Amino acid sequence: LLLDELDFAEPAVLSLLHPVLEEESMLVLKENSGEIIRPHKDFRLFATANSIGAMQERAGSYAGTNEMNEAFLDRWQVIMVENLKPKEEINILRSIVPALKPAWARRIANFAEKARSGDADIGYTGDNFSTRKSIAWAKKAALHRSLIKGAHLAWLDKMSPSEQEPIIKALEVMCGTGKRSPITRKSK
Repeated sequence: LLLDELDFAEPAVLSLLHPVLEEESMLVLKENSGEIIRPHKDFRLFATANSIGAMQERAGSYAGTNEMNEAFLDRWQVIMVENLKPKEEINILRSIVPALKPAWARRIANFAEKARSGDADIGYTGDNFSTRKSIAWAKKAALHRSLIKGAHLAWLDKMSPSEQEPIIKALEVMCGTGKRSPITRKSK
């Protein structure tokens, strides 16, 4: 069972999972006269979370997430998944959007890496530039044959005009309509 976006659940709901996460796992159905359900021997429970429970410094990027208490987190094996390296992201973009020009895939992946690292040269101030956002951008760019129009349709138009302005300037430089930009330089 995969519990996706577990950190959106209310703590009171998560506490109901405590007995499921114990070594002698069970689920108690209070609504059914306290019926006890024991899992199959091969049952496995997985969960995903963006803020990783107690990591509140990341919670600001994911509105609606809740802090998970230590007793709950102690019942899990937490595996942090870092952002993809540009080369890996390029491969994903090219496999999902075969019509995307290779140079555009590189530019999108490099922009994403710089956005995630907080590089002020690109004008993007959030740390939440996801691979999902890169894929959406790649799809729109390939469809409309424009990196800038693709960016607008995929994510840029969700921002205020004042937030967009420095990003648009950086994108124009990246696309060859302005001065050389740090976006087009190779990433470390």
